[in-house]
Amino acid sequence: MRTAHFQTYNNPSGNELTKLHARITELEQQRARDAAGVAVGGPTVTATVTRRRGRPRKVIEPQQQRSYRAMTNAPRFEELVEEALKLGADKGNGADAQIKFGMRVVEAAYLGALDLDPNKHGTDRRDGIVLAEAYVRGRTGATIFDTKSDSGRKLVSNLDKCIKLGSCPKWGQGQPLQNVNDLIMFRQQEKKAGKKVDDAFNVLMRYATQQLKRDTLIDGHERDQFVYKRDPNVRNAEDILESVRKTLNQLKTGKVANCPDMDTSEEVNRAIKLMTTRLTAIAKAKGSVSTAAPLGPPPDSPEV
Repeated sequence: MRTAHFQTYNNPSGNELTKLHARITELEQQRARDAAGVAVGGPTVTATVTRRRGRPRKVIEPQQQRSYRAMTNAPRFEELVEEALKLGADKGNGADAQIKFGMRVVEAAYLGALDLDPNKHGTDRRDGIVLAEAYVRGRTGATIFDTKSDSGRKLVSNLDKCIKLGSCPKWGQGQPLQNVNDLIMFRQQEKKAGKKVDDAFNVLMRYATQQLKRDTLIDGHERDQFVYKRDPNVRNAEDILESVRKTLNQLKTGKVANCPDMDTSEEVNRAIKLMTTRLTAIAKAKGSVSTAAPLGPPPDSPEV
């Protein structure tokens, strides 16, 4: 029987933490066994060679990459859609289901059941969009999900971020699952102690945004600071630069609130690059940042 990690968040204890460590060890052992075998339906990895500036470059096909990474105990996508419907319905009834949904998505991505293939379920229909549709349908009963609305784009972006976080292998054995579980459990402990903590889903999103910028794991005291509610009137240089970059990206696509204009000029593109360069430098000062991928999506959102 598959046990979802989010089932232990509300009442963390020493026994539950021990079980959690054992579960992550089991997942890593299963990953090693799966990686040692041959993927179902063909070789583990098939690569094509293209040319970039005269140098050969290998490209792993997305479908074969999924077959390689998926563990035998990974949930089926249909099961995840059904869970999204149920958790959405819980949210509609006032239950705190959004963090459970986010954590389930992180876990499923870690197990290899979810990825960012843009056309996995048809043209421009990826895992994050299909799961967002199911979640909103369960919450509101709506049969049509508007991916272009502010709330729709925000939810899909958040789910994509959860998938990207869970599927990234660069932070070591059992990560980022262990770190995320420790973060959410710490929030629960601080909440019980009467501390002023932020909404659990906001905590996860803020942590994911920063973790995806780093090659090293954000842990200990630095990680725990994500649980506290921030004073909206207090901002640092990174917050200002992130806000400017977000606004410029929205201007580039014509999505600035109360502004019908769109500006795709070279000056705007250059300004976005400059903001990204400066944000990367700040992230490097805090910890090693990945140069293989751009910074994550600019907006952190409140609960949808």
